[in-house]
Amino acid sequence: QNVKQRTRMLAGSAANCWYSAIASIQITTASISFISSVAVAVSVWRAGLGNNGPYTRLIFSISVGDILRSLALIVGPFAPPASVPQARWSIGNQVTCSASGFLFGFGGYLFAMNSTFLCFYYLCKIKRKMSNEIFSAKFEWKIQAFIIISNLLVNLAALGLGTLNANVNGMFCAYAPFPNGCRQNEELFGECAEPRSTNA
Repeated sequence: QNVKQRTRMLAGSAANCWYSAIASIQITTASISFISSVAVAVSVWRAGLGNNGPYTRLIFSISVGDILRSLALIVGPFAPPASVPQARWSIGNQVTCSASGFLFGFGGYLFAMNSTFLCFYYLCKIKRKMSNEIFSAKFEWKIQAFIIISNLLVNLAALGLGTLNANVNGMFCAYAPFPNGCRQNEELFGECAEPRSTNA
């Protein structure tokens, strides 16, 4: 029995060390990304956001997306509900988790879509020799409107359906089932809950 207790204590200590190491790396790298993106966004804003062509506006949008996503990762280990066993640093509740998950989803979507849009911009510039004025009139504002509207719809729907929860290792909140870990081990963590609309 003493051997089993010692084994459990060692396993728990190892899990705590692993979580602390990964969470510290996540916070550090996300902080570096956050500071860098803030510096880029401020520089672009000061240079004149509307007067320097689609490229600078796309870079600004990418920076804003990374700022939001990085902020969600910085607070990630602290945001999940304190009842989540995997979230060892958690001091939050479902509201803080949902808010953090919304920032993570919105920022990640904004970052990914505008990065793709930037590739399309260069395709038009290099292959079609398209001027900035024609690109803006033909594509930029329509695509930016689509990105913002679709991003809001997706993440507001996730918020309304209650699908913004702690991820499987409790490091941050994102699109995830509840309770935490239910897909990996239903016997240990319980059966995954249905989205709110199906329970109405």
